[in-house]
Amino acid sequence: MKKITLVLSAMIIGSTMVHAQSYTEVVWTQIQNAFESASDDGYSMKNYIIGAINEDEDNTWTFYFNRGTDYFIRGFCDEDCNDLDIYLHDMDGDELDSDVEDDDFPLIYFSPYSSGRYHIEVSMYACEVEPCYWGLAIFEK
Repeated sequence: MKKITLVLSAMIIGSTMVHAQSYTEVVWTQIQNAFESASDDGYSMKNYIIGAINEDEDNTWTFYFNRGTDYFIRGFCDEDCNDLDIYLHDMDGDELDSDVEDDDFPLIYFSPYSSGRYHIEVSMYACEVEPCYWGLAIFEK
């Protein structure tokens, strides 16, 4: 009985890992396509993140941005995500910009008024099958 349980557990874990990998690949492909398009416009990629969160959850990340540099911050989602939002805050917690449209590809253009750390919050507003896999890419010019 222990062998059967162990085999079934391994099959479930293996299936979950394959499932997660395929959703991650969907998000990664979207990031690569955005990079190719942004490169044509003179942007380079500063950073990217891929993660998974449930509906009504959020993640916050801190990045250093340089004054005088143009940035755009783009969000990406797997096919189970219906609405992903992003918020940009300064270090004092003041919201500088956001994209809270009812879509799964948020976009913010940003030129910092001063060099320093800024917070980007990613919020999963609607996810059909949890967790939803998401990505965030920061491009600079």
